[in-house]
Amino acid sequence: MTQIKSNQGIRELARKLNLSIGTVSRSLNNRYGVNAQTKARVLEEARRMGYVPNAAARRLKEHPVLNVGLFFAPYDNPGHEINPYATDLIQLITDKASDENFRFEVIRFVDLPTVTTQLQEQQLDVALTLGDFPEPFYSMLSEKNLPVINISKETDLPNQICIQTDGFQAYALAVQYLAALGHTQIALVNGPQKGGHFLQYAAAFDDAISEFHLTCLPGWKIELPPEKTNAQGARIATLELLKQDTRPTAIVYGSDWLAMGGIKAIRESQLRVGEDISVVGHDNLPMTELLDPPLTTFDMHLEGQARSIIRLITRLSDGQPLIDPDRPASVINITPNLVKRSSCRCIR
Repeated sequence: MTQIKSNQGIRELARKLNLSIGTVSRSLNNRYGVNAQTKARVLEEARRMGYVPNAAARRLKEHPVLNVGLFFAPYDNPGHEINPYATDLIQLITDKASDENFRFEVIRFVDLPTVTTQLQEQQLDVALTLGDFPEPFYSMLSEKNLPVINISKETDLPNQICIQTDGFQAYALAVQYLAALGHTQIALVNGPQKGGHFLQYAAAFDDAISEFHLTCLPGWKIELPPEKTNAQGARIATLELLKQDTRPTAIVYGSDWLAMGGIKAIRESQLRVGEDISVVGHDNLPMTELLDPPLTTFDMHLEGQARSIIRLITRLSDGQPLIDPDRPASVINITPNLVKRSSCRCIR
């Protein structure tokens, strides 16, 4: 097929499709701002005409859209359950990636050798990470010169950026809110504190307990192991917590998922949520508003997180670096909002 070249070709494409030259150009270069249907029409007509602009030749012929892979490593547990927060966020990213016509795939992390094979087979343009990975995993991605967006994981590696909610602020505010309601005896049921957001939560909780001169007995700060960081693990931990001679009047949980397990344990202990024990979660899962009583929690703005991730990816599709040289910070913090509901009550 004879190729039609450069400016004449793009004008001819625009005329045939009744589109502006700018829209055709953005479509050919897979840039942000063109809907998927229009982009498909432009690419199909360009192929039919044999038109391949110099700057977009390889993309149209060999690699027509960005390949995006989300590596996912949930905590392993006997029931193979996954935190609903993670599944909700993944679904949002999947939907928005489809809207932008990215080729998007969720890749379950198994081990480092398997990842090596996956990277060779997938030929990714950008990688996302979500979950609990061994530290060498991030270095491996860096050595591949892949742009990487880490969800809730900071690294100091080049071409990697972290997007996360500010867990430190959230858990400081959780304790402050409970203290304002008159609670002086507060417990924490949290996930593994080897790094990431659970470590942030624990540090913020400690600082706030100290600042407000509150009580948190040694047995009241519970760190669940990875295999028990789920609703059932939180239920069992809460049952043990409530058997102690002195029990807290409020419990803060490391996620809504853990809080739902805790709520079950509180009821099994013949206590009332929001009356005998106040409860705070984190994530603002849709189901938490429907609980009885509705759960006080933190809105992590999952829609906003997904939009921010897609915006970062589109920087690449527009030929820009992942990290803006004018704003070189490698962490994007999203501020969560406290959602006050009736699982907490004033005891003054």
